[in-house]
Formats: sequence, C-alpha cells, structure tokens
Amino acid sequence: DLEFPSFYKKIVLKKSTIKAEQLAIDEYWKKNKTIDDEINFAIMSYLYVPDHLIEQVVLSKQELNDKFSKPDIDFLISKIARNKFKKAIEQKNDNAFQKARQFTQLHLSDEIASEYEKDYTKDMLVAKGDWNEFVEFAQREFAGDPSSGMANNFSWIIFEKCTDHVILMKAIEWMENAVSKQPEYAYLDTYAQLLYKAEDKQKGIEIMKKAIDAGRKNNDDVKESEKLLKQWSK
Repeated sequence: DLEFPSFYKKIVLKKSTIKAEQLAIDEYWKKNKTIDDEINFAIMSYLYVPDHLIEQVVLSKQELNDKFSKPDIDFLISKIARNKFKKAIEQKNDNAFQKARQFTQLHLSDEIASEYEKDYTKDMLVAKGDWNEFVEFAQREFAGDPSSGMANNFSWIIFEKCTDHVILMKAIEWMENAVSKQPEYAYLDTYAQLLYKAEDKQKGIEIMKKAIDAGRKNNDDVKESEKLLKQWSK
C-alpha cells in the first residue's frame, strides 16, 4: 500500500485544510521533487502543483501521459491553469492574469480555454470593482438578447457586490426583460431585491409578492423571500 504523508490524509478526510497544513506541504515539496511518483502525482492532483514544479509538469506531459493517463494529465494541467487565474484575481494582477490566459491557450483545448477566460474574466472584473467593464462584458456575452438565466446570474452578482446606482439600474433593466419572458420565482426574487436596493422600495415589495406567489405555485422554498418581505413591509 502507498503511504501518503499525514497532511494529505488529514485534508482528504476533511480533518484539516490546505491553509492549516501549508508549512507541512511546503516542507514536503522541498524534499520531494519527483513528479512521476504515484504519491506525488496524487498530491498534486488533489491539492495543487507547486510553482517550482509547473514547468517540469508541462515539459514532462508526454511521459506523464504514458505512465498515468491523458485524462489525468489534462486534469492536472487544467488545475494549474485555474490556480494561475485564481492567484491573479486574488492579487488583482492584470499581468499575472494575462500570463494565466496565455498558459491556458497554449496547454488546453480551445473550448476549455475560452470557457476559463470567460469565467475568470468575470471574476477579475468583480474583484477589481470594474463595474462598467463588467456590464460591457455581460452585454457581449448576451449577444443581443440574453437568456433569463444568464441575465439573472450577472444581475445577482451586481446585487451582491455593487452599490453603484447606474450599474444597479442596468441590472434592473436586464431583469425586467427576463421576468417579462419568464416570470419565475428566482428571477422575480432577483428583480425585487435589485429594485429595493436601488431605493425603488415600493416596486420592490410589489415584485417580491409576485415572486413569492410564483414560488408557492411551483412548490419552491420561499422562506427567505418571505422574511425579506416582512422586513421590507415594516
């Protein structure tokens, strides 16, 4: 049987976290630099690939394919790409973000690269608070007429993260269009909360009542919306 280090077993068993075990992880990789070892490969796949081993993994891609499997290696490369994007976003570093994009385009399929770029561009704009560019990005994604689900996703991010009234009004516009096509509970709830946050409180209350009615008819869980409506109506 393979004998994994204690930090790995604790993290896998949910008894600890990467953050809590970071010193032990760093010490481990100082002593273990072999990427084609089965234990080391499993640790990299489950946790992350240390920065100083990324180039070695990429250059050894074919050898790793031969020893393990192509899906395993593709997963590892995609994990490296995701971590590069996440670090760039955490640091709000445009240069690091561009390098993550280049890595993804070079080492992953066009389809996955495009998907990652869209998802992480959205996250980067939110992290930087660049709401004007966020709206422009959303409208490019909408390509004219957004689906209600897509409009709801972008609008909910704005509701949770943004206080700019102009941007809130843009999200309200998207959701007004969405609920005109699909007056479903989730979309009406988002629309109502945006209205209330934008200080159109009376209309927010009216739309929330419609959301709750729609949710009840569809057997949705409307408890949180009912709590909000009660608070708003005081």
